Amino acid sequence: MKDGPKTIDVSSLSELVRIRREEDVFRERLQKMETAKEKVSEVVYRRVRGDYEKRKVALEAEARGPRRQAAQEYRRLRELTLEAEKSLQETKFELEEVELRHDLGEFPDDDYRTRSADCQRSVAERQRALDELGAMKADFVKAFPSEEELERAASSGAASTGVAPSGAASTGVAPTGVAPAAPPPEAPTTVTAQMDVHASVPGASLPPDINPDATLVGVLPPARRPVHKNPGLPPAPQGPRLVLFTDDQPEREYALKRSPMSIGRSSENEIYVPFPDVSRAHASVVPEGDAQFKVIDRGSPNGVIVNGALVKEHVLSEGDVIQIGRRKLVFRA
Repeated sequence: MKDGPKTIDVSSLSELVRIRREEDVFRERLQKMETAKEKVSEVVYRRVRGDYEKRKVALEAEARGPRRQAAQEYRRLRELTLEAEKSLQETKFELEEVELRHDLGEFPDDDYRTRSADCQRSVAERQRALDELGAMKADFVKAFPSEEELERAASSGAASTGVAPSGAASTGVAPTGVAPAAPPPEAPTTVTAQMDVHASVPGASLPPDINPDATLVGVLPPARRPVHKNPGLPPAPQGPRLVLFTDDQPEREYALKRSPMSIGRSSENEIYVPFPDVSRAHASVVPEGDAQFKVIDRGSPNGVIVNGALVKEHVLSEGDVIQIGRRKLVFRA
């Protein structure tokens, strides 16, 4: 991990920043032209405006290559960030364990001080590595119109190349116009937009750092047949429910209550998704009005992504897909 950030190619970022600045100039000039429209002849107005529009389109075409490269490198950066976060958390657990064992009388004071100092050094080193990755992410964000655009470009690139980065969410339509892969017939599929959000979605992949907590909502067509095909499974619940999929196969259904239900990897959650790339308290599904439900981000590091856009909450509709880590939950009304 120490050399991890050095393996990220940032050469495309300066070019993207330059293009963004030029685009901003043309945007400002086009806005100014509207105020000067009455002062010049229609012929001159159309000629100059047409020139600016053409140059703006040329800049957009020029940005495609660097943008694809930046999106690819950003996916790798997210993977490194996820590794760094897990490593930091594990080291903090080790420090906590040393302190507990010392309190229980297992370690003499000298031994405890040595162990504690080693753990604290490791925590500091891993925190520095994570901070360095965070600073690098800020450079990537500056090269795009917004962080949401960067996430969409990274997700779209992963889906279009068939890459399934670890811990990433799947989305479909990128700013560069890349279309998502066509889903197989009869299979649950997402109509995706753009973020890392995941490998469990057919023809798409999840963004690399979506940390343990990326949550994606996409859209599925209405169910064409009962979810439970295994006669050994209990009958499918009726009414609003979430269907948990594993490897594109329905695994379990959760009937939704008219009270909040939590989603996460802790066994205390009503909707239990016990995988390391899912947060302990990742999201909640709560009733909205008389008949609707909405999913709410519970402060997960990577947030909640709805159709390629980061959101805090989203009202669910039939066929919506909530993606958490590499698992997905399909909402059925």
